[in-house]
Amino acid sequence: MRVAIFGRVLKDRDLEFVQSFIEQLIVRGDDVSINESYYASIKEKATGVPLCGTYRFEDGITAEIDFLFSIGGDGTLLKSAQLGMQHGTKVLGINVGRLGFLTSVSKDKALQMLSLIDEGAYTIEQRTMLQLRSSMPGFGNNNFALNEVAFMKKDSSSMVLIHSYIDDVYLNTYWADGLIIATPTGSTGYSLSCGGPIIAPSSQSLVLTPVAAHNLNIRPLVISDEAKLSFEIEGRDTHFLCTLDSRYETINNKYRWTVTKAPLQLNRVRLKGSNFYKTIREKLNWGMDLRKWQD
Repeated sequence: MRVAIFGRVLKDRDLEFVQSFIEQLIVRGDDVSINESYYASIKEKATGVPLCGTYRFEDGITAEIDFLFSIGGDGTLLKSAQLGMQHGTKVLGINVGRLGFLTSVSKDKALQMLSLIDEGAYTIEQRTMLQLRSSMPGFGNNNFALNEVAFMKKDSSSMVLIHSYIDDVYLNTYWADGLIIATPTGSTGYSLSCGGPIIAPSSQSLVLTPVAAHNLNIRPLVISDEAKLSFEIEGRDTHFLCTLDSRYETINNKYRWTVTKAPLQLNRVRLKGSNFYKTIREKLNWGMDLRKWQD
C-alpha cells in the first residue's frame, strides 16, 4: 500500500505515537511519504532513526498514493483536503488535537484502523467543496474550501454590508460582522459557533450564516448546493477579509465574488462502525445529562 502522511505541528506528547505509527507502516511493507516540514520535525525530535524507508513530499502528493493520513486536528485535515482533492486520494484523519469532527480516529485506534483498511471495512464519503471566483487575484489556483468561505470585516469595529444573490436573483443585504457560506462539513465548524444548523454530509445543501447580524430578524438560510452565490461587499472601510477555511486574503469593495460547488470533492474515509450521527452525538455529548445533582 502506498500511503502519505501529512502533519503540521509535532508536539512532544505525540512523538512516541507518530514514531510508532510510521514504524508500523514500514514493518507492514507500505511505501510511506511524509511532508517535508513534518519529516524535519520528527527527525529533529526522534531519539532513534524511525524514518528509514520513507520518502518526502513538499508541494503535493502523487496520483499513486492510496491513502493520505492526516495527523493532527481538524485544521490539519483541512490542509490535507487541499492535497487529497487533486487526485481524488482517499483521506483519513487521526486525531491528536481536541474536538475533532473530521479527524475521527484516535491515537489508540490507529493500528485497528490499518486492519480495517486491509479488510476493506470502510466506505468513502464524498464531501462537497466550494470554489471561489472573482476578477480579484488571490489564493492563486487553490481557490477551494472544504469547510467554508467567509467574508469578514477587517481592522475596524464597523460592520460590513454584504449584498447577496442566489442564481443572480437578489436575496438580501447582510448588515453584519461577516457572512459564512458553509458546506455540510463546515456546518459543525465556524458556522455552528455563529448559530448555524448542523447539516448531514449527504444533504446536498449549503448554509448562509451571518456573523453578529445587525438586523435581528436575519437567520441562517439553508439552500441547494447547486446554487450560484454572488456577493458584493461595502462598508466604511474599503478593505475586508475573505477566508477559505484557514487561509485568508485582504480584499476590497471593487469586485463581485462568486461561490459555487467545486467540481472536485474530498474522498473522506469512513471506517466500519462509525457514522456522522454517532460522531456528533459523542462530540457534542448529546443524550447525556451533565448536570451534577446534589442531595
